[in-house]
Amino acid sequence: MFDKYFQYTRNYPCPTEDILPLGERWDYISSTFLNGWINYVKIISARLITRYAEDGYEGNIIRAKKWHNDNTYHSKFVDLGDDVLILAKDDVKRFQIDRTPYYWFFWFDMDGSDCCIGRFRSDDHEEQIKKLFDEYADESSRDLSVSYGASKSSVDSIDIDPKSLCGWISF
Repeated sequence: MFDKYFQYTRNYPCPTEDILPLGERWDYISSTFLNGWINYVKIISARLITRYAEDGYEGNIIRAKKWHNDNTYHSKFVDLGDDVLILAKDDVKRFQIDRTPYYWFFWFDMDGSDCCIGRFRSDDHEEQIKKLFDEYADESSRDLSVSYGASKSSVDSIDIDPKSLCGWISF
């Protein structure tokens, strides 16, 4: 499970008092806070989940395809119309001597205040971390697509190609 990378989850953190420690995930943080971090990491995987979209999974697929083909100067995840989960890593050359990257987890929640951010290190291979993240995104989409009524059946997350992101990224 992807959750194994976070030993602790803190609800409603105070960023001015607590700088995001390794192995911790903050839940119920604003999307504005996520904007302060997303442009300083390299995105490994981005997944659109079906949760709020009134036009459901089919609408999300249409928006995701348009997103991939759109050459806008600045990527805004809010344009996708639903929750976006991101796995990223930092530039290991800048931050640590031992070259083990910090991995970052972002969950942009469309309502803007129930977002998540986490940071961890792991000896797992990047491919394994990405696989667990993608499975977590699929599982989250399957659970939330039905419970929030955006789909009549549970649906997997939709891949967003990190190469399609450009300019200053915001949630």
